[in-house]
Amino acid sequence: MSNNHPIIDIGLHAPESKGLGCLGIILALGVIGGAITHIASTTLETSDKQVAAQSQVVKETLPEHEKQIKITEDKAQTEEAQPDKWSSGIEQVKKQAERLEPYTQQIQEQGAQLKTQAEKLEPHMLQLKTQAGKLQEHGAQLRAQTEKLEPHMLQLKTQAGKLQEQAGNVGNTIKEKALSINRQETIRQAPLEQLTLQSSCNFSASETATRHKVIGDSEALILVKEHYCQDAFINTNGNLQIASFNSQSEAEEFSNSLNELTGYNFRVLTSQ
Repeated sequence: MSNNHPIIDIGLHAPESKGLGCLGIILALGVIGGAITHIASTTLETSDKQVAAQSQVVKETLPEHEKQIKITEDKAQTEEAQPDKWSSGIEQVKKQAERLEPYTQQIQEQGAQLKTQAEKLEPHMLQLKTQAGKLQEHGAQLRAQTEKLEPHMLQLKTQAGKLQEQAGNVGNTIKEKALSINRQETIRQAPLEQLTLQSSCNFSASETATRHKVIGDSEALILVKEHYCQDAFINTNGNLQIASFNSQSEAEEFSNSLNELTGYNFRVLTSQ
């Protein structure tokens, strides 16, 4: 705020008499004092207004400041409580660490022992690794040789199967021949008394329209020709044809008799 004060002339421009000079000084001092009083009064009034305005502002903002102060105090209390919690947690962790310390030492000792054992076993591991490499190499060589021999093995297997089959066939043939010989020897020792030897047992197709032929195993050819029918023969179907009859019953009776006396399989075949 600016105040306009009158310029005070204290009469010092021209020398007067000594008495007038002192009076001028007194009057000037009075004027100065009044001016100072006026300035002081104006300044004080302004200051009071400013103080009142500031007091009103403080009064209006005081609740908000008190609220902020309360929040700050709560935070401070919370922060003061946190170190206690942290201290408690640290203490618990420390106790657990102390409890686990013996186990930690044991684990460290075991780890050192295992490391020592591993160092001792390392040369053996290298030897085993070398041997494994050699065995792998030999395995590869054997595998290659096996692959080369595989076609020959298949051929040998096929040949072995054929030889086995042939051997089975030869064995069966020998067995059948032996049985045939045994039967023939048996018949020679005990001739067929119920059947008589005939020079011809088969008749021509012109003699009758239907024939009942007795046929059987081809192996009985010699036996039949020697003891009953001299004209027995092997027909186009590979069967032994012994005789032919006009009557089916006679043919079956003859066939059954041959079955019982010789042990071979004979049967009746009817044809036109």
